[in-house]
Amino acid sequence: MNTGPFLKDGYDILLTDIGKKYLIEIGSDKGKKLIQNLNLTIASKQDLIEKNKRKKHTEKKIKKIMDPNWLPKLAEENLDHELWDNLGQHGGIASSFACLSCGSCSLVCPTCYCYDVYDTVDLSLKKGSRIRELDSCQLLEYGEVSLDGNFRRERNDRIRHWMFCKFGAAAGGKNSNCVGCGRCIRVCPSKIDLTKVAKALGGSKKL
Repeated sequence: MNTGPFLKDGYDILLTDIGKKYLIEIGSDKGKKLIQNLNLTIASKQDLIEKNKRKKHTEKKIKKIMDPNWLPKLAEENLDHELWDNLGQHGGIASSFACLSCGSCSLVCPTCYCYDVYDTVDLSLKKGSRIRELDSCQLLEYGEVSLDGNFRRERNDRIRHWMFCKFGAAAGGKNSNCVGCGRCIRVCPSKIDLTKVAKALGGSKKL
């Protein structure tokens, strides 16, 4: 997803494990301030060579590659694709099993930020507490409103919304919100694979 594991920009300090030590690269003025009072040794040419060797070794381990630039448009053009019904009801192209709406993908996703707020009152009615906890659009209760309404009552609507958020189209965005970590794929009990979903919708040729 063009998010690493080695970056060209967009960081303050970049640490690379090169064996018995770390190579530290500065990417911003803030990063420079963070280390200015530390007694650090200037990296040698051999250190840079070791980083490059580890970079190539790590890149060979990446089995799935996608260009995120086309994902928002891809999602917008496939609102009614049959894949969503397959994933929400009986599995299909991208999975052997249907989505369980368990919310595991949201719990491990580093870009999921939805939360719920609720109040509890003591029996004395003199004090209480307000609690904020992580929530997931995959859960049935997430879309509930008054008078028994629910914006996403069906599982296929919920998984489509979550996928579109990762693709970058849920809120009209133009950039993918997926960082390519693969955590959602690893923890999904139904083995739903985000990259296979994208490919089924007509996506990347690099899968």
